[in-house]
Amino acid sequence: MKLETLNSKLLTLNSKLETLNSKLLFCISIIFLSGCATVPFKPAAEIPMASVSADEVRTQFARSQSPKYEAVQSVVLEIFGHEMTGLGYLSVDQPASAFALACMTPMGMKLFDIQGRGDAVETIFSLPQFGKREELAGAVGLDFKRTYFENIPDEDAEIRREKNRLIFIQRREGGRTEYDFGGPDRMLLEKRIYKGWKMTCRIRYYDYVGHDGFFYPHGIVMQNRTHHYRLLLRLKSVYPARAE
Repeated sequence: MKLETLNSKLLTLNSKLETLNSKLLFCISIIFLSGCATVPFKPAAEIPMASVSADEVRTQFARSQSPKYEAVQSVVLEIFGHEMTGLGYLSVDQPASAFALACMTPMGMKLFDIQGRGDAVETIFSLPQFGKREELAGAVGLDFKRTYFENIPDEDAEIRREKNRLIFIQRREGGRTEYDFGGPDRMLLEKRIYKGWKMTCRIRYYDYVGHDGFFYPHGIVMQNRTHHYRLLLRLKSVYPARAE
């Protein structure tokens, strides 16, 4: 009986140690994604925004955005100390609120294939590795939609002014979205999405480049605080949308 009791206690102790190690790795990953991770893009120069017209900033940015285009970009997914790198092929149709995204490794192996229209996001294909994290591929698809759609605040959005930022606050059911504009060209620099009072997603835009009269961020850093991962996107090339 004593030996059985000892074995039972050892099994319980091992289980507690495994749980503790899991929690420790989780906390380390959160710290890494929250503050220690570096950003490989240069921030925009700080330009005073205190006296800038909010309507002018909003209108100017809206005119700078292409309604339909296709892009090739490098994609780096960082999650719990692991990194997945690929090349992403993105198609955006703003009027139809639709996008398609396929991502492959440098060796040509497909990582995932995601499509979205309206509020729906569908995972067409994803590697089994994505299945280890519940709905991870779908979350990545939703974050791409958040990154490239609804980036122009409504005319009735609240305005908050800071020294070098003009912030639009768009109230939505169950939360809000904040848009930070700034820099020499008064572009969208950051977008934060809140559910209640909790920030669930933070997107930062860097180094806008012009192409055929429209402007695209050369670098994007997207941090998902629900699934605890980070996406790094670097624009390689952009093209007009192909005629259907």
